[in-house]
Amino acid sequence: QIDKKDRTLLVTDRLSKQLYLIEVPESVTLKITFGRYMRLAAPEFEDVRTGERIEIRCIRIDKEHLARIEDGRTATKITASR
Repeated sequence: QIDKKDRTLLVTDRLSKQLYLIEVPESVTLKITFGRYMRLAAPEFEDVRTGERIEIRCIRIDKEHLARIEDGRTATKITASR
């Protein structure tokens, strides 16, 4: 899921199946590895679409924060770093 207003992505890690709620600050870059804009050299947050694969670096602080999503699931809340 993508929330363009709050600049957040709800992402499932393919390997661990862990659910993450990622806050994406304005200055952060990401890479779309599979999807409509995967050939863009520097895609913007607005270029990400649901169902695409992305690569993004995140900071994990000592205390993990859990977020409860509207459908009742919980996700680890992290912040994108670059």
